Amino acid sequence: MEMAFEWFNKGAELGSGKAMYNLGMMYKKGDFVQKDDKKKFAWYENALRNHYEEAAYDLGVCYLNGENGSKDPAKARELFVRANNNANSAEACINLAAMAVNERNDWAEAFDWQMAAASKGHAIGMRRVAIMYKEGKGVGVNPKEAMGWFLKAAQAGDVPSMGHLANCYKTGFGTEKNPESATTWEIKAMQGQVVAQGAHFK
Repeated sequence: MEMAFEWFNKGAELGSGKAMYNLGMMYKKGDFVQKDDKKKFAWYENALRNHYEEAAYDLGVCYLNGENGSKDPAKARELFVRANNNANSAEACINLAAMAVNERNDWAEAFDWQMAAASKGHAIGMRRVAIMYKEGKGVGVNPKEAMGWFLKAAQAGDVPSMGHLANCYKTGFGTEKNPESATTWEIKAMQGQVVAQGAHFK
């Protein structure tokens, strides 16, 4: 880690936005250096100023949480949109969806952002799209679409979606009833929960 820190510092001195971003991540995680939100924020800013667009998402999180001293949701939103447009960030879409609901109760916009995340392969985004189709939030109720997105999310490894999918097969929601498939996905969901709990307690 010491060598990485030295290399990133050298890269930053040469104007590398990626090196600046990596320094920010080290201060975020406390890798080799002590955690320092101010330094983290400063390096993210420098990285973005030097055209490393991946930093836009992380800087947006800082503004959203007030890690730079005061919360600025408008600035956070601007940075998340930039991260989506320039860095293809699915996480930025997830945050934009949450902000649409929390700030404006705009479920239609939230659906669009969750769909954007899902389209980038984000499993949680896929699950949330499925739930919105299931519950009719931001979009019309569509059992077939809901089941299809639960399937995609489950295949991408999302454990909660495995449980939802098992229930779809059990009840015939969006598909024909299939007790065998329901059992298969129930077992996978339980196995996934055990693995997740094991990782949590390591």
